[in-house]
Amino acid sequence: MTGMILAAVWALLPIAQSDVSRAVMPVLYFLGAIVVLIVVVQLVRKRMRQTESLPPAGFTLGDLRQLLKEGKMSPEEFERAKNKVLDATKRATAIKPAQETVSQKDQEPRVS
Repeated sequence: MTGMILAAVWALLPIAQSDVSRAVMPVLYFLGAIVVLIVVVQLVRKRMRQTESLPPAGFTLGDLRQLLKEGKMSPEEFERAKNKVLDATKRATAIKPAQETVSQKDQEPRVS
């Protein structure tokens, strides 16, 4: 009797394995897609951080002071260059004044 049960289970084993693989494979594909997505997001974030931390173009005030200390720039040249750097910084960070808006209540009604 036990042998018959064992034979029946042994005969059904390939069917059970294919049912399991049909159920497990979509889950594995989904998990693989999640892993790939996480890796791509991390690479994009790393790339964005690298572009944000690039050194500024042109000279900084620290660069100009170093040139002055080393004698590669005269005090007059330093002052002119410093003023240019400061003016460029002011223009880049200047906040434009808000435009004045008129609400509909303040407008005169149109007569047609």
